[in-house]
Amino acid sequence: VSMADRKRAKSSFGAKETATAWPKDVAVAQGDFAIAAPRQAMRKVSLRFLAKVPAADQMLPALFAAKCESQIAAFLAEKR
Repeated sequence: VSMADRKRAKSSFGAKETATAWPKDVAVAQGDFAIAAPRQAMRKVSLRFLAKVPAADQMLPALFAAKCESQIAAFLAEKR
């Protein structure tokens, strides 16, 4: 569900898949989205777009400036 315009769409992927296509009925846009899955609590996802991919040594400051807390944690976990 797009929180901006309340458009809804469905998407699915198998148990061993890690990605799927973005639903066609919801625009890919910067903003907040609600994602629901069977037998799980609804989650809020915020999309923030960076103007360009930062250099490796600038990734953390760019993610911090965009308030991308989950991506900072993932970036740091990957570097361990």
